Amino acid sequence: MRSSLRFLLIAAMNVVFTAAALPQTSLWDRVPDALKERNAFKRFEWFYRQRAYPYDTIPVEHFYRERSKELAKQADASQLAVSWSPIGPRGISSIWPPAWGELSGRVRGVAVHPTDPNIAYIGAAAGGLWKTTNGGTSWSVLSEAFAINTFGAIAIDPNNPNVVYAGTGEVMASFNLQNLDGRGLYKSTNGGATWTQITNGFGAQTHFGMIAVNPNNSNIVIACLGSGYSFIGSLQNEGVWRSTDAGTTWGKVINVDNAFDVVFHPTIAGKVYAAAGNGAGVFVSTDHGATWTTANNGLSLASLSRIQIAIANSAPSTMYAYIFNGTETRVYKTTDGAASWSQISVGVRLSGTYDGTNWVDQAWYDATIAVKPNDPNFVLTGNVEIHRTTNGADFSPLRLTSGPFGGTRAWDCPTHTDIHRIVYSVSNPNVAYLGCDGGIYKSTDGGNTFASVNAAISTIQFYRIASHPTNRNFIIGGAQDNGNYKTSDAGATPWALTTTGDGMECLIDYASPNVVFMSTQNGNILRSLSGGDYGTYSNARPSWETTPNWTTPLIIHPTDHNTLYTASRRIWRSTNQGSSWTSLTGTIASSDVINGLAQGRTNPNIMIASASGYSNSNPQVLVSTDGGFNWTDVALKIPGGTRYVSRVVVHPLDHNTLFVVRSGFGSGKLYMSNDLGQTWTNMTGDLADVPASDFFVDPQRPRHWYIANDLGVYLSTNRGLNWSRQSSGISIVPGLDFDYFANAGTRLLRLGTHGRSAYEAPLSLDSVPSIFASPLAKSFAKLEANASGDTTVATIYNFGTQSLTVSSITKGNASFTLVNLPSLPAIIPAQGSVQFKIVFRPTVHGAVTDSVRIASNDPNYSVTYIPLSGSGVVVGTARPGVMYAVSGTSLYTINTTSGAATVVGPLGVTQVDAITVRPSTRELYGIYTTGLNTQLYRISDQHGDALPLRIVPLGNVRSIAFGSDGTCFAATSAGSLYRINLTTGDTTFVGSSGLAYAGLSFSPLAGGLWASVRPPLTNRDRIYKLNTTTGAATLVGATGDNAVTPSIAFNPLGVLYGLKGTSSQTNTLIRIDTTTGVGTTIGSMGVSGIVSIAMRTDSLATGVEETESGEPAAFALHQNYPNPFNPATTIKFSIPAGAGHAPSLLKVYDVLGREVATLVNEVKPAGTYTVQWDAKELSSGVYFCRLQSGGMTSVRRLLLLR
Repeated sequence: MRSSLRFLLIAAMNVVFTAAALPQTSLWDRVPDALKERNAFKRFEWFYRQRAYPYDTIPVEHFYRERSKELAKQADASQLAVSWSPIGPRGISSIWPPAWGELSGRVRGVAVHPTDPNIAYIGAAAGGLWKTTNGGTSWSVLSEAFAINTFGAIAIDPNNPNVVYAGTGEVMASFNLQNLDGRGLYKSTNGGATWTQITNGFGAQTHFGMIAVNPNNSNIVIACLGSGYSFIGSLQNEGVWRSTDAGTTWGKVINVDNAFDVVFHPTIAGKVYAAAGNGAGVFVSTDHGATWTTANNGLSLASLSRIQIAIANSAPSTMYAYIFNGTETRVYKTTDGAASWSQISVGVRLSGTYDGTNWVDQAWYDATIAVKPNDPNFVLTGNVEIHRTTNGADFSPLRLTSGPFGGTRAWDCPTHTDIHRIVYSVSNPNVAYLGCDGGIYKSTDGGNTFASVNAAISTIQFYRIASHPTNRNFIIGGAQDNGNYKTSDAGATPWALTTTGDGMECLIDYASPNVVFMSTQNGNILRSLSGGDYGTYSNARPSWETTPNWTTPLIIHPTDHNTLYTASRRIWRSTNQGSSWTSLTGTIASSDVINGLAQGRTNPNIMIASASGYSNSNPQVLVSTDGGFNWTDVALKIPGGTRYVSRVVVHPLDHNTLFVVRSGFGSGKLYMSNDLGQTWTNMTGDLADVPASDFFVDPQRPRHWYIANDLGVYLSTNRGLNWSRQSSGISIVPGLDFDYFANAGTRLLRLGTHGRSAYEAPLSLDSVPSIFASPLAKSFAKLEANASGDTTVATIYNFGTQSLTVSSITKGNASFTLVNLPSLPAIIPAQGSVQFKIVFRPTVHGAVTDSVRIASNDPNYSVTYIPLSGSGVVVGTARPGVMYAVSGTSLYTINTTSGAATVVGPLGVTQVDAITVRPSTRELYGIYTTGLNTQLYRISDQHGDALPLRIVPLGNVRSIAFGSDGTCFAATSAGSLYRINLTTGDTTFVGSSGLAYAGLSFSPLAGGLWASVRPPLTNRDRIYKLNTTTGAATLVGATGDNAVTPSIAFNPLGVLYGLKGTSSQTNTLIRIDTTTGVGTTIGSMGVSGIVSIAMRTDSLATGVEETESGEPAAFALHQNYPNPFNPATTIKFSIPAGAGHAPSLLKVYDVLGREVATLVNEVKPAGTYTVQWDAKELSSGVYFCRLQSGGMTSVRRLLLLR
């Protein structure tokens, strides 16, 4: 049900959507906002844009090349391992209004046999070409092998009824949901048994409005072509076309936009009328369509948009024109063969009203007119409703007084509303066929009453289907525009309507099958507690924080049937079968609302979601390992071009293995991860490059993978390397949704299609021993070397029908251990399994790989492997006197004398925002924060690897620092100070200063906590002291220039360093005066993006004191004593008065020149000093002590013997 407003908007779109207009702007961005809110547009957008993305339009020629290639490949019938059977709906029972009877998909083209009224052809908008030979009692499909299933017009040769023409593509279709436009004309010479495709002259895209065959010369055929998807603008083939060789070749004879209709004069040979929109009007030809003149006297052409014409066979000078002007529809009549016209519908509304007050005119799309062959005054028109005149002048709605509103509204129409074609039988004027959005109807009393003849027509456009857990005959489904349905006999009789609207996601509770969930567009979840009959549903949706996806996901927990999940930009969970819902997360989908959701059967904590829209940003793919509370976006790790993610799947036997299905063209369609999304492999192989919609792994034959795409269903038996189209019994039609039924030995794979209803195929088992090992591969978590291990359970299945003998289970690398192995040889019965454990305990730093090797008597896979991988981390301790820094993804060391940065290695995690050193362990700690949580890491000082420690439920943390007593403090961007218990992860609020904190560091001298801040604009260089009891902040000063100081760090001697510059600037190291806060530049780090610095603050110098009075005469560094030493020694040095006010630097280096300790770094007055140095953390060897002050330098050799 649409509105006339849409035509006005579409007319405007036709003006701007041309190749020359605004070339840098997406066509979709220019769709008027009012139109975007219409359900008709949303249906179209959902189906079309995911296939076109990231482009505006679908590459039609590419699709047909792929189709032709696939049909050629499939010539070998041995590839067909799956045989499909239709399960309907072959008609849907309309419970309300009941008079509408059985329904099917939208019908646009209708033709009736010239001598036998029981023979008729219909063309569905997205469901193919059908024929009846018994007046509609039954129908057979004629277009199983056609390239396209969208039909707009059909014509029968009145001289030879075995000749039939069928034109593909709907004229003025606007929001037809078939994925492609029309592609030429089909012709049959044997009553539809076989067909030949004709594209000569028409071009790649066609939208047929009408076809007519000359009743006096079968070689002359006239066709009208118009526009389809309005946003692509006018097509070059729009207009009136003519063939003089019975459709073999064609030429355009009227060059107009949107040619809608053509009709031959029944008695004057060579006379033919045509009609076109966009102000063109009526044309007439007297030479069989070779030349044309206009015949518009009396017609209003200024705003003419859509026009249909009809001629009275019994009085051919009488004709009628049905004209839509963008606002309303009018009927004009001529009684002089189109020499002049007059309006006969003044003051009459010819559209429809659903509420009895507001009229909706949809003649831009729903428009038809027909004259009863034996009565020139009996005329029917179709729009939203049917209107009738019996005197050739006065129209009124054709309604049933017995209808639900007593004949006052469109709901009382005798047929489904939205009428597209009315065709009378010329041999029996009492018979008329009517095509509408509800399928096909028939009148046997000349058009006064109609009855449904939709039985056996399977043209439903499914979004989703679902099966009963134990009753193979009970199936439910949600479909475009017509609602939700169910069948209790596997489609043997018409499916029953359960809810109206656009039917979407659906499921049946596997433990309580009387609990049935249906949904309609944008997350309207409905629940029935009594089996799903019409009228038993109630609201079961969350209180959405935003409008969810058009096809909102809805899944049921695999082991707890009371628990459901759905999603918007958040993940929602119900633990009471939808009675109430709780948001598990905040906003986790930033690119778009979530459109896909799946959960692991073997481990329900594993979940995967997709948030895929049509923007320029990458669609998100999110993974959770804790049941949906926390999520990680892994989309950027998936290779291939950016495409719409149409489905996400968890392997039924291995929760570590995830799949992503992509729509669109020109990129991979199936990607697999064996490590919960950390790495991905393209498994598309030789699959056809057409949009893919769903993926299924047979849980009892797991080497069999199925994918549903726009050519049907494909099967791979070698992990995606090769695919074969499984088309036996199924049309070339988009497959959208798989469903799996398994009970009592019966296994069925079901498929919901978008245009040909649903199908099912039996699934068999291997007849030999058939081994399958899970996990397919195991990537262990990063672990600390030589510490605790990680364990996974491995399962060996036998999915064959004979016993499997496992003779050996082995591995190689010492970092992996196999435990609880079965006694070998192990005999596994048919459909049985055994388990063992794999333990990973790394012994070295870095990556470790291996495989479990399983030998068996499987004749096809005598050896099966489980690839193993993991990584060990030696955390180590931060070196004394060394400054560390992170750039987010890498660890650096910083020279505190020059400021220069040297890379240590990659962190190996998504990001680290800040680092510090924990005094008690002297290990580097790091954090990565989000709006909700903060991940703590321990970091290898030698390699850079970050080892996850725990997640703290505190968001927006900017820095952490440890006090001398080991207390961990955290500062947030909002100015709050917290204490973190590292054992439990609990946080305690200390207080808030309201400052936008950036960096934290504890002074080793006074024990105070210091902070830098990062407000948005001003005062960005301020340094503060914090009260660790109240959280209050005291200003020390400013580093200068209002430059950001994102991080600060004290050294063991109380010298405060600062990091200067943003992540986009080359960073600088500064020294900060702890009295004034003023920063002095040390030097450039030479890199950008440094976000945090840290140093150990525990001093290796156990004491510095002046030992002699008076000023020394010379600068001197004395030999340490004792030397050799273990582990402590005393170092004596003298600073003369001539050294000035320069800092005195006393540092220790190893033989490679690496700084291992800073013992003094401050201005010393003239005097002689001793330093006690404890080297207990260093290994035996030679070290060098260097004194530098006022341009003077001295070096001594030290020997540590352990």
